[in-house]
Amino acid sequence: MTENKNYLALNLETLFHVKPDLARIISQTNFNIEGIAVAKSDSGWPFLLQTNVNPHRPLENKVDPRLEAKNAIASLNEKIRLVILKGCGLGYSLKPAQARKNIERIVCVEPTLAIFALMLSLFDMRRVILDKRVEFYLGTDAAKAVSALKSNYDFNTDKSASLVVLPPYSVIRHPTFGIDLEFERQFEEEWSILKITSERNRVTLSTFTDLWRKNIIANIPAMLDSAPVSSLFGKGRGTVGILVGAGPSLDKNVDKLIAAQESAYIVAVDSAYRTLLAYGIVPDIVIAVDATAENVKDFDGIRKIPDEVSLVMVPVVDPRIPKMFKSRFTASYGHPIQKWLEKRLKIEFGSLLISGSVSTIGFDLLRKMQVDKIILVGMDMAFGNNTHTKGFLRADTVSRFSTLERIESSREKGETLRVLGWGGGEAETNIIMSRWLEWFQREIEKSRVNVINATEGGASIFGANEMKLEDAIRDLKKNPKRNLSKIQNIDKRNCDFDVGEEDLEFMLKWESAVKSKEELDGVRHSIIRLL
Repeated sequence: MTENKNYLALNLETLFHVKPDLARIISQTNFNIEGIAVAKSDSGWPFLLQTNVNPHRPLENKVDPRLEAKNAIASLNEKIRLVILKGCGLGYSLKPAQARKNIERIVCVEPTLAIFALMLSLFDMRRVILDKRVEFYLGTDAAKAVSALKSNYDFNTDKSASLVVLPPYSVIRHPTFGIDLEFERQFEEEWSILKITSERNRVTLSTFTDLWRKNIIANIPAMLDSAPVSSLFGKGRGTVGILVGAGPSLDKNVDKLIAAQESAYIVAVDSAYRTLLAYGIVPDIVIAVDATAENVKDFDGIRKIPDEVSLVMVPVVDPRIPKMFKSRFTASYGHPIQKWLEKRLKIEFGSLLISGSVSTIGFDLLRKMQVDKIILVGMDMAFGNNTHTKGFLRADTVSRFSTLERIESSREKGETLRVLGWGGGEAETNIIMSRWLEWFQREIEKSRVNVINATEGGASIFGANEMKLEDAIRDLKKNPKRNLSKIQNIDKRNCDFDVGEEDLEFMLKWESAVKSKEELDGVRHSIIRLL
C-alpha cells in the first residue's frame, strides 16, 4: 500500500482545473457517513464497512479489495468499449479500467458525494481525474448519467429525433449504489428504458443499414426528380382527405369511394392500391416506405400507374417502386446520406411521423396538408375474416404479414387481445396493431382536425367519430382539387456531388454505431464507387 500523503489536496487541485464547481463542492463535503466506516483489509488496503447492521457488512472485499476490482475489470471481454460503474466505492475499479485500451468511456455514478470525497482523501486519483475517458456523475448530478449516455451515443443527424445505440458495455454495481434506495430505483427505471431502446436500435441498424444505404444511393436519381413532401403541406385547406388502409374491412365499402374521387384527396397505403385499382378508383397519393423487396409485390402485374397518381416515398424504399411513378414526393427519413443530399441541394425534404405502420405516415401527411376533415377507411387495426384486403393477398403469394394460420396459432397461445370494436362489441387484435391503435388515438387527441372512422369494422378508434363511409361522403362538395402531380420538382442545378472525407464520415454516422472500423472502410469504398 502507498504511503499516506495529503491526497485530498493534490486531487482537489487537479479537480479545480477540470471541474472547478465540483471541486468546490467536494472541499465543503463532510466525510462522515452515518453507518459507513473505513476499515483495513487483510492485505492492508482500506475498504468500506457498513456498521449500522449486525453483524457489520463489508461493502468491499475485506481480504483484498484492490485485487478483487482488478480481477473484475480483467475479466471483461475485449470488445467492451463502455464501462458503467454504478457506485464507485473507494475507486478500486477506476485505475484498472483506465488501463484497458479497448475501453473508450468510463462512467462513474455515485449518488453519495461523501464516498467520492473519501476516495479522494485516500488515494492519488489525479491521472483518473485528468483522463477524458472518465466521467463522474456525483451526488445530485448522478441522475444526469442516463441522459448523458443518451446524448453521447445518439447517432441521429436530425435533432427532432434520437437514435441511441450504446457500444458493447459492461455494468459493474458497487454496494454503495444501494445506500439511497429511491435513487437506485429511479435510475434503474431510466436505465432499463435506455437499454431496451438501444438494443432495438442496434438490431434494426444491424439488420437494415446495408439495405438502406444501397436503396438510398440507388434512389438518388428518383429523389432528384421529385418534389419535397413539404411542398404538399398546407395544400389541403378547404378540402377533405381520405386515408385508405389495407384492412379486411376495405372490401366492404371500397366501391363507395368512387363517389368521393372528385371531392376529396384520396391517400392510399401501398398495400391498398391494388384493391382501389380493381374498382377503378384513382388515388391522388400512394405511400411506400418499406425497404425490402417484398414491398414491390404490392405493384406486381400493374402495367402502368396513371400519371396523376403521386408517390410519397422515403429514400430507403425499394428503388423499383419510384420508377413506376411519374410524380414523386420525397419525405425525410433522417438517414445521413439523405441529409448530405439535402445540404448539397440546399433544401429540406420535410418529415412525416411514422410509428410502425405506413398508415401513420398517411395520417400525418393529411394533417400537414391541413385538410378540414380526415376520413379513415380500411383502418381495421384488428383481425377480421382475413388479415388484409383481398387485393393485397394474391393467389400465388403468401401474405408477408400474419397469415390466417398464424392468427389461429396466436389465439391458441393467448397472444391476441380484445379491444372495443367499430360500432360496438369487441374486435380481436395483437400487440403490434394495438400500438398503432394507441398512436392514432394519441395523435387524434393532439390534432385539431375532425377525424371520422368509416372503416365499418375492426377496432374502434377513440377520438374518431364513427360513420358509414356512404354517410361520411354524402355531403362532400365537389372542390377543385389541385393536381398534386403538377407541383414543381426540386431545383438540382449547380448541385455539387463531390464526396470528401468529412462527407463520408457524416454518411456513415448510423453505420458507425454497429460496424467495425474494417467494415466501415469497406463501406467508404462502396459509397465512393456508387456515387
